[in-house]
Formats: sequence, C-alpha cells, structure tokens
Amino acid sequence: MKDDYEETFLGKYSSSDFGSFYREYESCIIDLKNAPCEFKKLLKKDIKNNLKIDDIFQSRDQLENHRKFFRKNNKANDYVTDYWLSKVNKKSNIIRLFNNIEFNEFTIEQAFDILSVNFTTASFLEMPYLLLKYGIILVYEKSIPGLNVDGVVYKNSNGNPVIALSIRHNRLDNFWFTLAHEISHIILHYDQLDTIIIDDFDKLDEEHIEYEANRLAADLLIPRATWRSSPVKSSSKSYDVISYATEINVHPAIIAGRIRRETKNYKILTDIIFKTDLRKELF
Repeated sequence: MKDDYEETFLGKYSSSDFGSFYREYESCIIDLKNAPCEFKKLLKKDIKNNLKIDDIFQSRDQLENHRKFFRKNNKANDYVTDYWLSKVNKKSNIIRLFNNIEFNEFTIEQAFDILSVNFTTASFLEMPYLLLKYGIILVYEKSIPGLNVDGVVYKNSNGNPVIALSIRHNRLDNFWFTLAHEISHIILHYDQLDTIIIDDFDKLDEEHIEYEANRLAADLLIPRATWRSSPVKSSSKSYDVISYATEINVHPAIIAGRIRRETKNYKILTDIIFKTDLRKELF
C-alpha cells in the first residue's frame, strides 16, 4: 500500500508524491491545532469569509524556502505572520493570473518617477497599477493583532517582485517609507529575493542590506541634496512643513515623518502625520 501512494503525484499542489504531501499537510493541521487561542479566533473568522485551510497550506509550502530574513520572535508571532503571508500570497497569485506581466529590471530613475506622485491626493491608491506596468505586484493586506510586520518583498516563481504592505501604522509617512524601502530592495537586491525579506521598522536592524535599502528609500522620497539644504529639518511648525512640501512637491507627511525620526521627537507635527485615514481608504 505504501508503494502505491508513494508513486502518486499531486501536480495541483506540488511535484511531491502523495506520501510527502500527506505528511506535510498533516504537519500543517497539527500546527494549526496547537496554535494560540487568539490565532484560532482569527482563523475561524476568516474561514467563515471563505479562507480555506488549503490557502494556508499551499502558501506555507510555497514560502517555505523564503525564511532567511525572517526574525522569529515567538511561536505565536510565527503563526500570525504565516497566516498573513498566506493571504498576501493568495492575492498576488490572483493578480498574476489575470495580468500578463513580465519583470525585466527596475531602475532608480523609474522608482523616483513613480514615487514622485506622492504629493497627489490619494496617490497611494494608484501605486498598484503604476508598479504593475513594470511587472511588480503590490498587495495591501491589512495588519492583524500580533503581526510585527510593516512590509515584505520577495520574488514569485515567474520572477515578478511581490511587495505587501500591512498598514500596521496608520500613517502616510510610514506608508511611503515602507513602500520606498521595499522598492529599494528590488533595485539593490533583486538577486536575493528568492528569500523573502520581512521588515519590522519598530526594530533597529543593522543588517547591511537593510541599511542600504533605508538609505536609498530616504533618497527616493527626498533627494539627498534637497534635504541637506532644507530649511525645515528641525522645524516643529506645520505651516513651515506644508509650505516647504509645496515648494519641493513632496507630500508634507513624508517631510514631517523624517523630521520626527531624525529629531526623535514623535509628539510634533501629528496633525500632518495623521491627517489621512489610510486603513479606511485602502480597506
């Protein structure tokens, strides 16, 4: 009997034999049963909304080799992250299915042109369409309790970069920096994206590739020479920031976010930072 099913292949799910498939699936079910109660409540809610265990299993299988940059904190966080990634993976596969897209390369100049529309009202809604023209899939997947992820980037089986943003922090400055950071990984580290990169900006990350991506992201949003001569680098006045933003055609929230970060004063410019309800707009 063992020999019979070991030679049966399930192309729909993978190239592995039935025995391996069954053992992997059984392992997934056991893990789900042992998951924390908070996670089970989340899962139960989404199963009612047509999320299937298969979705989690297939995504887990596809993402299994993408773990190098996944900083594990605890078992509960692992479950929540895998669960969120399964939803990202499902959405990105649907986008790929209905769009004939090919990725060749993405340059700093192209990234700068796309990100420069940030000054336009609700330009964040245009980003998935603008990036898709270059073969880059952008997914917005709402954050869930216990998720310590701002954004991820990886390469799918067709070679298309996939970016996902959680909007964990409901702020425009965080949105634009996270997007610019993940785009920077595509420009600088495309060859390394067979391994998923999972970013949590609440943590200080000293890895070289993260430093490189942070540096390029800052320059893509506000060119280095422009920021070096900026008269508002330490300003706490909203009027000054908005006036300067209009002058250089950059969204005020991006400038306000950079001032807050560099001065380490997160009590200032809140009227600019929280002016737009991103979650309401996107979800």
